[in-house]
Amino acid sequence: LIVTVAHCCKMKYSALAVRLNTFIQAVDKELWVTEVYVPATLVAIGNNEDGRDYAVLRAKLPAGTPTLKLGNEDLDEPGSVVASTADIGNIGVQYTVGYITLLHAVAARDFKKSWEGNIGARLGGGLGSSGSPLYSVDQKAVIGVIVGGAPAPYGDIITFAAPVSRLKKFLADSNVR
Repeated sequence: LIVTVAHCCKMKYSALAVRLNTFIQAVDKELWVTEVYVPATLVAIGNNEDGRDYAVLRAKLPAGTPTLKLGNEDLDEPGSVVASTADIGNIGVQYTVGYITLLHAVAARDFKKSWEGNIGARLGGGLGSSGSPLYSVDQKAVIGVIVGGAPAPYGDIITFAAPVSRLKKFLADSNVR
């Protein structure tokens, strides 16, 4: 199974292709990135308006394709180091490292209600980051799925990720195995 975000997948598509990159090698500091496209089918899709901005795809992956385990965002804390890979700005897959700024965002004025409870991180990103993993370096596991970003008070961007605990509930509620 491959997890991304619902706002990047539309039900109207009759066929999807997934571009895989070797995130695990990037985490190990060997920035060896390959791009492989594989056909995929949509198994379950949530609604980004209610905080379930997930899409689950099924694909037959090439032999030896590395996978990432799901962690627990509550085992990390503000200041914990996180990483991600994304095709930011459609200029090529980039590896970014940052840190968690908050674990459970609260909805405030001008804040997306659907992002309430999300993880905030200072992590390079932009258009093309949605659907990428938020990877806990300590846990060596995914703790969230990046859904977007918002300006921070000091001119920086806070990247927001839907927490993996919500993803696990979405998978259970959708009977995805």
